[in-house]
Amino acid sequence: VRNTTFSKNKTLASRYAEEALEWLRNERDKDVSAFLNKAQIPKWCLNQLSWSNQNPCSPNEKITGTPFLREVSFSNVGLPPDTIIEAVVKVEWVDSQGSHLVQNVTNFADWRQR
Repeated sequence: VRNTTFSKNKTLASRYAEEALEWLRNERDKDVSAFLNKAQIPKWCLNQLSWSNQNPCSPNEKITGTPFLREVSFSNVGLPPDTIIEAVVKVEWVDSQGSHLVQNVTNFADWRQR
């Protein structure tokens, strides 16, 4: 039962991480300048897919109805004149076996400039 529960939670956490990356891609595509400005703030709590919480998640800021915390960390990895933003989405949860983490990483750039 523990293994089944862990597998289910890992699958859900992976889905939440991918969902966040897709939302971030959409935000970049809607307004790349606004996206790049938001990415200057190092960490955002993404318990809701919005730009409302520009801090790391506190323990009570779980995705509604789940045991998962989801946040994104941004860093600039491009060399001038290119702006390339690395986004690391982390989804964490705690169960009877301990703390767990699923992490997805991608790079964002203004693809229209290429």
